[in-house]
Amino acid sequence: MQVKINARKHRTGESLATGAIISAFLLVNLAVLTVLFPDLPIATEPVVAAGFVMGVAALLGSRRWLVEPKPHRVLPEALKGLGKETALYHYYFPVDHVLIAPEGVFSLTTRAQPAAGIIREDRFASTEPLLKRIARGAALLGIGNPVRDAARDAAKAQAWFDRHLPAAGIQVQPVILFIHPGADIYIESCTIPVVYPGKRKPSLKTFIREQKRLSLTAEQIAEVDALLQVKAD
Repeated sequence: MQVKINARKHRTGESLATGAIISAFLLVNLAVLTVLFPDLPIATEPVVAAGFVMGVAALLGSRRWLVEPKPHRVLPEALKGLGKETALYHYYFPVDHVLIAPEGVFSLTTRAQPAAGIIREDRFASTEPLLKRIARGAALLGIGNPVRDAARDAAKAQAWFDRHLPAAGIQVQPVILFIHPGADIYIESCTIPVVYPGKRKPSLKTFIREQKRLSLTAEQIAEVDALLQVKAD
């Protein structure tokens, strides 16, 4: 399998997330100083507001770029053995993870939290204790709405293929992937496939192998690489 990662975008994301964490830390400390020493020529309210905004940015950036397990490390292992005709893209498309395989084209929407819950009628409901849910929400580490996000990711990827390869007739299949080994999700009814990496069932690799959708040829994948300016490893 070909694994293609936009290293520049990934490094930039990590750097921005780290910078946001440092900035939030400094702003919070500065806000404390303005309270302890009111004679300082610094207005407290703007510092507090800036610290709050930067704190939110730090939490969101950390969730996407810094928190383990990282999708671009988990997915290649989960899909190992699919064959050289398969191409896995990280951070190149308008969505983070896209798989092009002989079985079809898939947008992979990941969740890295060790959450427990149920998906019923395309809605996720946590089954964790209330205090843990409050703590996750405060840290912006909640699961959110994975079904809605997966549909949006597929629509973004679909728009890219429709614009750049309209004659290919590709239909992007959304997939939801819980990559944390501690995730415990019960699927009652969901219109989008929900899978896990590795051997845990339902597994991502088994799901991919069971699909029979229109895909891209090797020549079309080379065209995709040219359009995305993919750099050879």
